[in-house]
Amino acid sequence: LYLILHFMKFFLYPGAFKPFHDGHYMLLKRYIETYKNDDDSYFMIIVSSTPREFITIDKSIEFITNIVETKLGSKNVIVYPDANPMRACYTLVGQSILHAFNKDVYTIITSTKGNDNKRFEDFYNSYNEGGKYYSGINKIFKPNEIIFEPVLLDDGTPVNATTLRNYIKENDFDSFKTGYKYMLTDGVISENELKLYFDTLK
Repeated sequence: LYLILHFMKFFLYPGAFKPFHDGHYMLLKRYIETYKNDDDSYFMIIVSSTPREFITIDKSIEFITNIVETKLGSKNVIVYPDANPMRACYTLVGQSILHAFNKDVYTIITSTKGNDNKRFEDFYNSYNEGGKYYSGINKIFKPNEIIFEPVLLDDGTPVNATTLRNYIKENDFDSFKTGYKYMLTDGVISENELKLYFDTLK
């Protein structure tokens, strides 16, 4: 009976993360802090294995794993690469509905930035009642208590990985640092550690 009634919540976070920055960090932090007392909540950070210019998958995963495991202290987090992170989300849910007694539910960690909302709505509608992959159980949930607004730079624009890569190419650490003010303030990373990361990415 326990196996039938028991279910887990999976928070899927697909993306390129090249580089991982304050926007990614703050969004992930909101989710982890909201569900930190829920032992049945698991976070899966799915990192694109495709390089973005000079930033490789190895550099991305090493930095993210250090931030999540060492600094955020969440034990229920998996970081792994995939050629197509969004497709991997569909695959994970698709595999779960093959098992009749699997009651696990999923969501995508997302903000209002860009087309994230549409990506989530497509995912939500596909696996819930009326969707093309609906299996008799609503598999996707909406964590309504999470703030979805993206993190903004001082100029009012969202932190952007493309802009940060340009700062790296220009060897402009001071500008690059503006995309990490929350990590620095939280003590998740020191300025020296960030500079080392910056130099590693060049």
